[in-house]
Amino acid sequence: FYTEELDYLVKEKKGTFTNGGRLVQQEDQLQSESGSYDDKNKVAVFTNQVELANPTYRLSCKQLIYNTQTKLAEFEGDTKIVTKEGETITTPLGGTYDTETKDALFKQATV
Repeated sequence: FYTEELDYLVKEKKGTFTNGGRLVQQEDQLQSESGSYDDKNKVAVFTNQVELANPTYRLSCKQLIYNTQTKLAEFEGDTKIVTKEGETITTPLGGTYDTETKDALFKQATV
């Protein structure tokens, strides 16, 4: 996890950032303007200009919750995904994406 500034509560093992943050796991890169990380539960919450990218797609949404152990991403609100082939998928309600198995579930998606 990378950020310029992190407010971290040592006892709770929780941190928040407001000046941009980035999480890199293998080929996946998550970044946003603000968010938080719960080290006990291995959950990162990204808000404000969220982007999840890897060599095969780029996903942007309002909020994304990512579990660093299960590698499951839950995205909320208006979401746009663009594949490397140029295919665009949009959904007003978000969905889930397993970054390891590449399985996805979109709520009311349009391709």
